[in-house]
Amino acid sequence: MPVTDAKVYSWVVIDRPVIESLRAQAPYIATLIDLGEDIHMPSNLVGIAPEDVRAGMEVTVDFQDIEGGLAIPVFRPKG
Repeated sequence: MPVTDAKVYSWVVIDRPVIESLRAQAPYIATLIDLGEDIHMPSNLVGIAPEDVRAGMEVTVDFQDIEGGLAIPVFRPKG
């Protein structure tokens, strides 16, 4: 299923992660992305300041490289 109409459904800014490996990334924006058809996906929102995030904001999928040669989906503002 191609992600074409993804929107921010909900979010929280993580200032103090409990997991040691995530502390260097703080603060980061943990989101619930609405993919349409009652499908929601947890992910991170990148490329935007926390104070600029809005519910219903259109986003597009991107991929962030992580250790082990893997990549995870993240979202960024569309446009």
